Amino acid sequence: MLLRLRSSTVDASYASAYSIPITTGSFVTPSLSLQIPKAGTWLIFAKAWVSNTDQSGSQSRIDAKLSIGGGGGDLDNSGVTLQPSYGAYGTIALSSAWKFATSGSVDFFFLTFFNTPAEAANIKMSAIRVDNLASGSLP
Repeated sequence: MLLRLRSSTVDASYASAYSIPITTGSFVTPSLSLQIPKAGTWLIFAKAWVSNTDQSGSQSRIDAKLSIGGGGGDLDNSGVTLQPSYGAYGTIALSSAWKFATSGSVDFFFLTFFNTPAEAANIKMSAIRVDNLASGSLP
């Protein structure tokens, strides 16, 4: 898929967190929120480095999702299954485009299956407002 974008001005938003534990089996509280400062079409990107912190040697499954702040719906989701050893790691990357009618926010959630302890580190979220966004197929 080829995306063409045009923007005469650049508006951007950025958020990051160094390290947070992932200990829940549900998407209840966002781990990081990104403020969208004004209405428009925004390209949203998020990534995190996740690791298995279970010292008993259990396999860890981590899922992540981007959602419109305040329960406005899911934008993207992904997951990774980590080897059953302490310190096993992987990267989760998410992206989406969304047209906001007003300012708002995007939330980044993590969960672990079976409540296996895990950690997310080097978490980053960014958004860039574009004037015009069109999608099509690559030639």
